[in-house]
Amino acid sequence: MSQNKSQERAPIDWDAVRERLRANQTALESLFSSRAAKNKLVFQERAEQMAARVRKSAESDIISVTTFQLGKERYCLPTVDLKEIIPFAQCTPIPGAPAELKGVVSVRSDLRCVVDLAAVLGLNEDPIEDKRGYILLLRSETFPVGLKVKSVHQVQSIERATIDNQDGATSNLGNRFSKGVEANSLILLNLNNVLAHPVFRDLV
Repeated sequence: MSQNKSQERAPIDWDAVRERLRANQTALESLFSSRAAKNKLVFQERAEQMAARVRKSAESDIISVTTFQLGKERYCLPTVDLKEIIPFAQCTPIPGAPAELKGVVSVRSDLRCVVDLAAVLGLNEDPIEDKRGYILLLRSETFPVGLKVKSVHQVQSIERATIDNQDGATSNLGNRFSKGVEANSLILLNLNNVLAHPVFRDLV
C-alpha cells in the first residue's frame, strides 16, 4: 500500500509527457477527421454563445448552466466558469499519475491536465465509459485544467429560487461538492470546493 502511494505522489515528468504527446501526434491527427474538427468548432461557437448569454443574466436571479452526465445523475456548472468543450479521446495518459488525473491534452500548443470529475466526487463510473466522454476546460487562470465528464447535454437557464439546499449537501453526493438540487433533479456543483480536492494542488 505504501509503495502505491509513493508512486502516485511522484513528481510528473513534464518533459516525458511532451515527448509522449509528440509521439502520439500523428495517431491523433489520423483519429480526428474533418468531422471531429467540425464538431470542435461547433463546441467553441457554443461556448462563446454561452458566455454571451451568461453576461446578460449575471446580475439577475437566473443562472445559465451547462448540464452534463456523471453516472446516472445530471449535474451542472455555471457556464461562465467554462471556456471550451472538447472530446476526451484527445487526452494522453500520464504513467504513474494519481487515479483522478486522466492525462493531458494539447490545446493550441498549451498543455492542460485533465481530471476525472466522477473520481473527485467519489462516484462509481462504468469502466466501459472510462475512455469515452468530454472535457470541460475551465476558464479559471488559477486552475487551467479540464474536467472529464460522461456526456454533455445542453445549456439552460435555471432560477436561483428553484435550487433547494443551497447551503449544504445533497442526497446524491452527501458531501461538500454540491450547492443544491434544482427542481428537475439537476445537481448544481460547487466549483470552488471541487477545486479544493488534493489532486489539484500539484497542478497549480
